[in-house]
Amino acid sequence: MPQARQALNFLPIGMMMQVIKTAKETKGKSLEMEWTLLPHQSGTPVHIYPAVDET
Repeated sequence: MPQARQALNFLPIGMMMQVIKTAKETKGKSLEMEWTLLPHQSGTPVHIYPAVDET
């Protein structure tokens, strides 16, 4: 389970992620993350979440 302000390494796919707020902190309503793309990346890889909304 991610922890608040935890940095997660996704360098193999050209990005870093930091957890801002966990689901526990929001009483299960959301998980807030900040993504940082490395230079020369085209964006977040194509992905889907069948049971959640992403905004």
